[in-house]
Amino acid sequence: MTRALLPLGGVPILVCALLLASGAAARVEVYEFDNAKQEARYHKLITELRCLVCQNQNLADSNAELAVDLRRKTYTMVKADKSEREIADFMVARYGEFVLYRPPFNRHTLLLWIGPFVIMVLGVGLLIGTIRRRRDAQPTEIDQAKLEAAAALLETDSDRKPR
Repeated sequence: MTRALLPLGGVPILVCALLLASGAAARVEVYEFDNAKQEARYHKLITELRCLVCQNQNLADSNAELAVDLRRKTYTMVKADKSEREIADFMVARYGEFVLYRPPFNRHTLLLWIGPFVIMVLGVGLLIGTIRRRRDAQPTEIDQAKLEAAAALLETDSDRKPR
């Protein structure tokens, strides 16, 4: 009986061991900066640059190898006292404007910046048009015959006694 329980009892231990082993494989990056200003610039940059592998995460949140490399490159450029603009220009030259979470306003990104406002204006216009059509479609005059028929129905219902 104890032999049959050993394989089942070993499963939780195996699961715990696998979970602990996966955490041990995670990388911890520790960078030393000359001052707090450099560190703030570094953290600002890695939150504004997109991971090209994950595409939905910034460099700070991604654990992809490319993100690790880009963080390392950003760190070396910050340590070399490159400006934020120079670092962003380097990344754009190498990987394209997609690497920026906030792309610049130019002719290539015009629809990206203006599109949501155009859609909102069109939506408000459609909403106002729909409300006006519904208001105009409702009859403004009261049909006296229908009003008298409704009153007669109410009177006959009130004459009935409840059971």
